[in-house]
Amino acid sequence: MNTPPRILTLACLATVAAFTFGGPAAANASGSANAASGAAPCRDADVVPNKGNAARVRAATLCLVNVERRSRSLTRLRSSVALGKAAILLSRTMVRKRFFGHTSPGGSTMLSRIKRTSYINRSVRHGALGENLGWGCGSLATPQSMVDMWMHSASQRATILNRRFHHAGVGVAIGAPEKFDGKDAATYTIDFASHIRT
Repeated sequence: MNTPPRILTLACLATVAAFTFGGPAAANASGSANAASGAAPCRDADVVPNKGNAARVRAATLCLVNVERRSRSLTRLRSSVALGKAAILLSRTMVRKRFFGHTSPGGSTMLSRIKRTSYINRSVRHGALGENLGWGCGSLATPQSMVDMWMHSASQRATILNRRFHHAGVGVAIGAPEKFDGKDAATYTIDFASHIRT
């Protein structure tokens, strides 16, 4: 995988990365519906994550992703508790272990993390998975900023706009995945999936 793009803004490093398998993106549209409108259509979109508002931040992130999908006539992603658990685990592990990537130092992958949840079981024969990562601080740590960053990166946008996905789970951990002395940093993971039961 190529090194993720890095954007230096003031004293905060905002980083994004994406990984998908299971099908092409649904649309070739560029840019962000939220950025274009100039308004945040989701409650808590501009909230900086802290220990007391994680559930609100996760809900706002999924809401903003669904705004992007709906603006391109794609189906809304339904929240999955199981995918959320996998996403939270990776975000917390990245902060604790100081790494940024889809494979942890211990070898866990997106697939192995999701397999440990109830999302995939014996009746699942086909499916698709995707994962976007990001971190930032201050105003770059808000759900709005994170989704905007994803939508301005071709690989992250492709994951968000993939027609095959029907479910998503968001994980947010307070802190950065690398040494960072500033305050108000947050690390995001969003896992996407679909499955066909047979």
